[in-house]
Amino acid sequence: MLDGKKRTIAALSAILAVAARGYGATTSGITEKAGYDQLPCGSIWADEKNFGALVPFCRKRIGRERLEGFLMAPWLATLEANRVKLMKAVDIAAAAFTTAE
Repeated sequence: MLDGKKRTIAALSAILAVAARGYGATTSGITEKAGYDQLPCGSIWADEKNFGALVPFCRKRIGRERLEGFLMAPWLATLEANRVKLMKAVDIAAAAFTTAE
């Protein structure tokens, strides 16, 4: 269960993302300036490079004390038919952390 602060971030993130695009800013930049804890999420759904770019991008822009970690959301059902792509998502996430340190 999310506490009040994290639930507020989750509810506002879609609004902030739309607003940020209009001003050439990023949602992570807006919430960083406001002092919120963040847990960025990436995927391999549309582009396998997404997560590998997300980790260094966020580590440069979000303070260590507010960066709670990262989520990988491959957006695939956990079925045997998807095993290869799901395992690739694990490999991509591992590589992002190894190269970003």
